[in-house]
Amino acid sequence: MIEKVFFKVMDSLGPFEKKPHLAVAVSGGCDSLFLAILTSKWIKTKGGKITALILDHGLRKNSEDECKKVKKILQQNNISSYLFKWKFFKMPQKSVQEKAREYRYNIFEDWCFKNKIKNLLVGHHFEDQKETFLMRLNKNSNIYGLACMPKILFKKKIRVLRPLLDLKKENIIDYLKQKNVMWVNDPTNNSLKYTRNRFRKIIDELVNESVIDSTDLDFSLTATMSP
Repeated sequence: MIEKVFFKVMDSLGPFEKKPHLAVAVSGGCDSLFLAILTSKWIKTKGGKITALILDHGLRKNSEDECKKVKKILQQNNISSYLFKWKFFKMPQKSVQEKAREYRYNIFEDWCFKNKIKNLLVGHHFEDQKETFLMRLNKNSNIYGLACMPKILFKKKIRVLRPLLDLKKENIIDYLKQKNVMWVNDPTNNSLKYTRNRFRKIIDELVNESVIDSTDLDFSLTATMSP
């Protein structure tokens, strides 16, 4: 069922070129691996191919081993991959995660352009959208800011596609477990040093204590995203 939903979303994000070559940003987490696997299934119906793009950011001592593990998982699912390394002369002292994300997008975009790949897929899902909405609401964003992340973002050189924005993380995890697909857990996702993680924790606590209803929050976000 979830594969049919994904295929329908992908078809709606076209048009794509004949026998398209798509790039998928893969961190190794459940979201990006799910995205890579389902995109691989979808692309076969189009006679195309995908390449998973991985960045070894070098911010943790075991990042290299994690990247090797991710490449192995992708290989087991017949998905080709390309590994980049973040090369910096001096470790950034501030906004390290933000700078790593910026470098990742820039180097992936450049690689896609050089290889004549028009679309880069990223694994943001519904919970990511929810966190983004509340973070921007907290900053008093206007209605355009509260629209959050679009499914299609036009960059200078490529399009960035987010086909998972309507899917919840629990459904993604259930699918991977059914298919016996392992993934890499990033410990920084639990660190309260980062704003997004703090908002994630706040949402969970408010829902658990029945201060807010998760269904109402989902509905509010969906309504805000509607044209």
